[in-house]
Amino acid sequence: MILDRHNRVNAAELYARLHSNEAANESSNVSSNVDNTKNQQNCSQCGKTNSLMLPEDQIDEFVNMMQIYEGAMYEISTKLEILDSEFQVRFSHDPIHHMERRLKSVHSIFEKLQRRHLDISTRSIRDNLFDVAGIRVICNYCDDVYSVAQYLSKQTDI
Repeated sequence: MILDRHNRVNAAELYARLHSNEAANESSNVSSNVDNTKNQQNCSQCGKTNSLMLPEDQIDEFVNMMQIYEGAMYEISTKLEILDSEFQVRFSHDPIHHMERRLKSVHSIFEKLQRRHLDISTRSIRDNLFDVAGIRVICNYCDDVYSVAQYLSKQTDI
């Protein structure tokens, strides 16, 4: 069983949120001592300055990057489902009790970059955040954890 802790990436909705400053407005209550003037932009509707904004020229790249993270997450979870099915057929045993998938929200990504005093840019995300997408695999037994880990480490395409 797979539990998704996020909605699928909707490119049109993501573009709209990033262009309308909604991602930044959600986080306007976050206090920071960071002087990140490069990324500060005024919100035309509310008149507030917010440093949690992605530069306009990087929005396309960000949306593409989020779709890649989501695709990778689904690819790995599919591999894990296949592993679980193979174990069931061969050994009448399911090593994976269930999985939980999640994709970090735009707001959470920007906040994490700010907490670490990093530029809010696609390059910073790619180079510094290693938890944008995640899969939690829950096994019933410790031995199953090692079996699943060994299976994944043998994969040449991940």
